[in-house]
Amino acid sequence: MNELGKYLRGVRGNRGQSLRKMAEELQVTPAILSAVETGKKDISESLIGRIAEYLKLSGNDLLRFEVMAQASNESLKVDLRGKSKEEAETFALLARRVGDLKPEVLSQLRDLIEPESEDVS
Repeated sequence: MNELGKYLRGVRGNRGQSLRKMAEELQVTPAILSAVETGKKDISESLIGRIAEYLKLSGNDLLRFEVMAQASNESLKVDLRGKSKEEAETFALLARRVGDLKPEVLSQLRDLIEPESEDVS
């Protein structure tokens, strides 16, 4: 089970909620929610949004959830419309090279992108 699945099961457990009940609240079938939790199915953008809204996530909590949800998928779709050429090229370069980066460089990038001390909520 991936991090997203553990998170969703933890949320359900903390709320004393069954998979069936949470699926009903999110307007998906229990089979889909189960498949997302176990990593057998990629989570859709619309389901990410419904879960975030359902859990009333905002600020850094919302950002962390979105990153965790996207990371659980086999592929990542990014809308670059409205981005500058430099932004799009930087994103593409990072996407191609992220697997080659040393852990300490990845850590530095994360710190630059999402400083721990910053609270956007």
